[in-house]
Amino acid sequence: LGQFRGKIVIVNFWASWCPPCRTEMPALQSIAEKYSSQPVAILAMNAAYQDNLAEIEEFIKNLSATFLVPLDDDGEVSRLYLVSALPTTFFIDHEGIIRKVVYGGPISEALLISQIDLMLGEK
Repeated sequence: LGQFRGKIVIVNFWASWCPPCRTEMPALQSIAEKYSSQPVAILAMNAAYQDNLAEIEEFIKNLSATFLVPLDDDGEVSRLYLVSALPTTFFIDHEGIIRKVVYGGPISEALLISQIDLMLGEK
């Protein structure tokens, strides 16, 4: 995440087989568009070690996602963040400090906006 220092970062752990994960993706896309000119980065970290690459690609293509979708191929990132459920969303401030974690979902666009605006106001 070092490359995102100075930005608000939303890291959402998800899988294509997870219904709440799929339901919240349009909200993440909307946020990516809404904050495209702001110092905000959206990372939809796919739990690829427990997912199917073809299904991931198809879902992201159909969503027309403009945010980054890194693949956690071996589960290392999920272990580092102690992710125990999907979806899990981390809100990281411009200094790299985790400010909020939301377990489960689907996360609402309103919650995403409120947390991002709160962190942008603190900058």
